[in-house]
Amino acid sequence: MEQTKPLENKADLNAICNIEPLHGLRSGEVAFICDMRIDPRTAKRLADLGFIGGARIEMIRPGRPCLVRINGTRVGLGWGYQKRVLVDRSTQQ
Repeated sequence: MEQTKPLENKADLNAICNIEPLHGLRSGEVAFICDMRIDPRTAKRLADLGFIGGARIEMIRPGRPCLVRINGTRVGLGWGYQKRVLVDRSTQQ
């Protein structure tokens, strides 16, 4: 059995998983949260709303702000957050 080498950095993971910012989703598209590049305090507030790694997120209305569905709740996010929440639409969990 062939061994696989560990990923060296997040750029390698991005290449494999098709990771992109949340604002890249179109209306009705579903993805899964991979990473959030935000300060710990804001990350905690978003985690309380369900924005955690692996969470399923659906884009309801793209724009500034966008409207997403996560854990059955609709949440509006400004452009700054949309750029920093990274999602993977290729993952089928």
